[in-house]
Amino acid sequence: MNAITRSLMSMPTRVRLSIYRIFKLTTNKPLIWAVVAGFLTVFITLLISGLRGSLGILPLSLQEWLWVFGVALTLLGIVEIGKVFSNRLQPED
Repeated sequence: MNAITRSLMSMPTRVRLSIYRIFKLTTNKPLIWAVVAGFLTVFITLLISGLRGSLGILPLSLQEWLWVFGVALTLLGIVEIGKVFSNRLQPED
């Protein structure tokens, strides 16, 4: 058994579930509030020009946004494929 297979098999059951099989996102209220607070922090930082300048935030070009989304979708795909293989190697009881 190689290192990748061992690490995938050691994942907790909840993490091994596919993103499409997790429907109870609204049950974790602290997580929801943390995500909302994070988005508010980002939007406030982007809206206040003085804060934007002091933090050195620059707008991204279209090509840079495409890179960001491409890398994010690639990583999401890799994680989901890993979950599929993990579930096939170690099916749930």
